[in-house]
Amino acid sequence: MAAVRDRAQLILVGGLSLALVLVAIALVLNSAIYTENLASRTNADASNDAVLFTTDLRHNVEKSIQYANQESMTESDVVAMINTIGNEMAMRAGKQGAAVDFHNADLASVDSGLQFTQTSDTTFESDNGSADYVIATDTKVRDLEMDLDTSTPGTFTVQLVGDSNSLNLVFQVTSSEITVNQEDDGGAVLDSCTESIADGRANVRVSQGTIEGHDCTALNVFSDLSSEYDISVRSGDQVKGKYSFVIDDAADSTSSLSGSTAIYAVTVEYSYQTKYLYYETQIRVAPGETDA
Repeated sequence: MAAVRDRAQLILVGGLSLALVLVAIALVLNSAIYTENLASRTNADASNDAVLFTTDLRHNVEKSIQYANQESMTESDVVAMINTIGNEMAMRAGKQGAAVDFHNADLASVDSGLQFTQTSDTTFESDNGSADYVIATDTKVRDLEMDLDTSTPGTFTVQLVGDSNSLNLVFQVTSSEITVNQEDDGGAVLDSCTESIADGRANVRVSQGTIEGHDCTALNVFSDLSSEYDISVRSGDQVKGKYSFVIDDAADSTSSLSGSTAIYAVTVEYSYQTKYLYYETQIRVAPGETDA
């Protein structure tokens, strides 16, 4: 029986490894900008080719992070997937006369954070039922997204407190519209936007600054804060919906909400060389981080 279990585990691990490779290669093959442009360019355009390579690499790493967090993958899984992506892209660049050298045996260094996700339409209270609570201190947030149930009218606040200033996002939800006020710590309204709601739900992407896909400048708060800040919720019992976001360090969490380990950012160092150019750089990818 032990031998059977061992074989089953080997098959499972092998299947996971193959899946990671297939996902990585699919990302590279779908890199339209890189594959279409690099093959058609001349050596005189070497600097542009290097920029295109960086653009595609950044895009592929970003998609890898998003996929990894959706599938609850480990750091080692992410590194393995990005290794495959980088090596595949380097091979394809080599066929066009460019030599790509990644500076580390493992192409990527990974910063892990904590992901918070609510997947059912319940209130935004803490795990112990508090309507007012601090989520994390001295932290950075990325990919903050909310899917609000507007059939339940109410007003709630996301409070961000930095070293030098504080900003509040006050959400006023009705069955027909949502209004967002950006306020300072004294309650003065600095910016505001209102969006009509037709189907009983409102998708709010705070990090992207949009409501239902439309720009909302009142949501542009992270870039106006210090490098780290506290994030809190006020009147979380006055709203229902779903949410997801990632903080950059699990140690910043106050444990008011249950989170799971997630990939916050990935850094890759490499050089790109042709007979006309030597280009060396480091890219850091943290999807949805607006205050980097």
